[in-house]
Amino acid sequence: MHIFSRRPFSDEPNGQDDNALQADDNERRPRWLPEYWRRRDVILTGLLLFVVVVGFGCWLAVRAFEAKSNLEQARNSAQQAKEALLKGNTEDASRSADNAHSHAQAARDATHSLPWNIASVVPWLGSPFKTGQQISDVVLSLAADVLQPSAHVGTALSPDRLYPDGRVDVQLLRDKEPELNTISAAASRLDADAGAISDPTYLSILRDARSELQGQTSEITQLLENTALAARLAPSMMGADGPRTYFMGFQTNAEARGTGGLLGAFGILRFDNGIATVENLAANDELSGPFTPLDLGAEYAELYGFTNPSTDKRNSNLSSHFPNAAQIWKSMWLQQTGTNVDGVIAIDPVALSYVLGAVGAVTMPDGEVITKDNVVELTESTAYSRFPTDQRARQKYLQDIANTVVKKMTGRIESPRQLLDALGKGVSERRIAVWSSSPADQKLLEETPLAHVIPNDPAPYAEVVVNNLGGNKLDYYLRREIEYAADGCDGDTRKSTVTIRLTNTAPNKPLPDYVASSAGLLPEFPIEVPRGTMLTSVRLLATKDSRLVSALANGQRAPVFTNTERGHPSYEIQVAIPPGQSGELTFHLSEPTSPGEPRVPMQPLLDTVTPAISVPACSP
Repeated sequence: MHIFSRRPFSDEPNGQDDNALQADDNERRPRWLPEYWRRRDVILTGLLLFVVVVGFGCWLAVRAFEAKSNLEQARNSAQQAKEALLKGNTEDASRSADNAHSHAQAARDATHSLPWNIASVVPWLGSPFKTGQQISDVVLSLAADVLQPSAHVGTALSPDRLYPDGRVDVQLLRDKEPELNTISAAASRLDADAGAISDPTYLSILRDARSELQGQTSEITQLLENTALAARLAPSMMGADGPRTYFMGFQTNAEARGTGGLLGAFGILRFDNGIATVENLAANDELSGPFTPLDLGAEYAELYGFTNPSTDKRNSNLSSHFPNAAQIWKSMWLQQTGTNVDGVIAIDPVALSYVLGAVGAVTMPDGEVITKDNVVELTESTAYSRFPTDQRARQKYLQDIANTVVKKMTGRIESPRQLLDALGKGVSERRIAVWSSSPADQKLLEETPLAHVIPNDPAPYAEVVVNNLGGNKLDYYLRREIEYAADGCDGDTRKSTVTIRLTNTAPNKPLPDYVASSAGLLPEFPIEVPRGTMLTSVRLLATKDSRLVSALANGQRAPVFTNTERGHPSYEIQVAIPPGQSGELTFHLSEPTSPGEPRVPMQPLLDTVTPAISVPACSP
């Protein structure tokens, strides 16, 4: 028998329906149960999320460690490959390039893995991961598209292979030119990609890695671009297609001229299938004329014609545009000897000191040793004290030094790499200039720092050109400081300022007349000043379409000679600076906000100047 009870339905006011019963049951259940289940769900969800986050983080950390380790090894191997290429060790170069590629591929795999891809798209927080991906892409391309192919043409990148037994292997350069051009183009694209790597926002270690990679790719790109350019230019200029001859002028920086210094000794440099010889080394007074004037255009005549630059060798290089001086020297040599040259080269004693550091000291016939440490002082100062009145003896002494150094430089070299490094340093300081009478070669030269041309473009520009007006050798004691500053890029024009500080460091002791007198650039117009005073023309070549607002000398308004050279406004102030004193020139300008990086080319004098540039580069 089953016993059960059931509450009858009731319509009575005090009766209960089903809803009431349910409510009554709920009242009898524990009230904490729903809260318990809710808390348990939250805890379980949180634990699950924690596990996922920790797992994701560990996965990402492992990939990050793999990426960092492999990127560091790839970049180290890339540097080793570059060094091996420069030494001509193609086996080591190939091995290091392959190692760089292997590590770079592993780094790229890590930075393009699933956790990394997810992290990289998170706003702001993902910025370093995006940067890491870009870095790994560039390093992989560096190894695959640049270093590995370079190892295959490595012999063309090695100074020791390029310059065996005192001869440039011009045929080797010519044979490798197509491959070098391809690799150079790849390196240029890679350099642009490296420059476009995004800022990692908050992770300094990646910011440092980005900067180091950009520096590395820029260095390798420059090496390959220069080598490819040399492969296009050097064979013809060095006599691969028949002998080439060059007028080689030795500039005396102690008497400043636009291209560097007064033309001193000179000679004829001959290249035949990569072999260099020097002929007819002589003092400048052997270039005596008379000469028929050379027409370099109305603009040039307006600026320099009154000094007779194409008939008076002392004034032949007042313009800093080296092709002007080169064509004048070529014309003078042709008129004097009836012999044409294929181009012109200029070099100064500071560059010769770098060469002596590479090839070793030379010994003069009288036993005097000329070294990298004394050649500048001997040729720019001591020679004038040793021969204060005997100009012929002094010229022969300087001529003998130049002859001995050049013979050493063009002979058999123990370390061609050191010689090329020395020449490269001279080029970087604008102490070596080259011009070719071949339009095709000259066009290529103008892509290099060797051409020393005033550029024909609107980018920000400030070139300070000093010319000695005293006809003395006081510029041995000249020291310069140059600053170029400009406002931002808003608007069509902006204010800019070029500040030039010149100091006469001549000692407080008697100097030979030839050093300290003031006969003047134009002796027929003598200028009376205290002995040892520098008489100096200071000319600013400014950005195209600039306008001079004011010019100050030591804070006072100064008279300015205004003209134009190759489309650039030219503003000249002439100053006198007594021994031990300084002067400051300030040019206030209004210049267009033209696109391009600012340039301040330095005239190669005795001091080495690093200009202070604070000019924002404007976008097109």
